[in-house]
Amino acid sequence: MKKLLLALLIIASPQTASAEICHETIAGMFEGGPLDPFVRPPHRLTNTVSDAEGNFVRRYLTRWQTPFHSVSGVEGGGLFTLVIDADSWTGPSLDGPWSKSPNSLPADHNDVRKAQHNQEKANLTDVKCPGTVDLDGSDYDVVSYVTKTDPNPKMNDMWFGARHTVYIDPETARVMRWESTDLVSSFAPNMSKEVQVQIFEYDPDLVIPRPE
Repeated sequence: MKKLLLALLIIASPQTASAEICHETIAGMFEGGPLDPFVRPPHRLTNTVSDAEGNFVRRYLTRWQTPFHSVSGVEGGGLFTLVIDADSWTGPSLDGPWSKSPNSLPADHNDVRKAQHNQEKANLTDVKCPGTVDLDGSDYDVVSYVTKTDPNPKMNDMWFGARHTVYIDPETARVMRWESTDLVSSFAPNMSKEVQVQIFEYDPDLVIPRPE
């Protein structure tokens, strides 16, 4: 992946890749690369949500062992949800204690998530590859794109999408910052101009125990 990112910067003239090269590069990142959550190492993240004017709305705190094994909740909200495959629990903090919740996820939850990922890759539009960008004194390889999932007939034709700008560490090829806006979905009448900023902190030793 490091070689792929470097090749993009070399081919780009002067800094911005052609749309075709950019689309191919971003699509490739969905398969075993920075945009593939199924190969992303365990990590912690904060997701800070602001309104269109930049005012703070809320912040989510998450521990992520795998896409199917995570705990998340709103900072200060007093309610966190632990999800392992199709099972879920709720508790007052990232560490619980946990109470079993009725299963609200379909039995094929894992397959649904993988299908959504493939749909997001297939539905890429408005791709941009500005190359290396300095942010707060650190260099990142940046890609930007719009995508969405397909309607799911098993879930009342639910779908969702957004515009994403992703900042990738050129040394590790890991996502460090992920910005999303122009949020759309089947259950919202209008596009949301909220801005979500996810900050990633990787921890190979992160383990989320399954409640007994």
